[in-house]
Amino acid sequence: MHSQPLSLHHHPLFHDRLRAIEIPISEYSFPNLYLFRETHRYEVIKDGDEIWIRGRSYDGHAYLMPTRDVRKMDPEYLSRITGTADPGLILPRRKAMSKKRYRPEDSTRDFHPDTLSLRYPDT
Repeated sequence: MHSQPLSLHHHPLFHDRLRAIEIPISEYSFPNLYLFRETHRYEVIKDGDEIWIRGRSYDGHAYLMPTRDVRKMDPEYLSRITGTADPGLILPRRKAMSKKRYRPEDSTRDFHPDTLSLRYPDT
């Protein structure tokens, strides 16, 4: 696993990935990521073929943002990679989502709870 601070040279890396993920929140746009790169201490994590964005919330919690559909990822891999954030914290967060278009639990409902356990903060 390799990580580095988010910078402009990452734009080509994320262009197609962020469009394909179809999450209707501003955190999934490169201009927003770049604008808040210092505030949230965004890092790009490359782990094999996977690419993640790791950041810090305003209250200091580390979180991960996937750049592709987590339902297509191996549950064991997800359990391992989410250990790099505060206990399994993965975004997007529930209140940031449009209730009509996307719910974060939709991305993990195909996994059995004994296989994968992810936590979404309520705030």
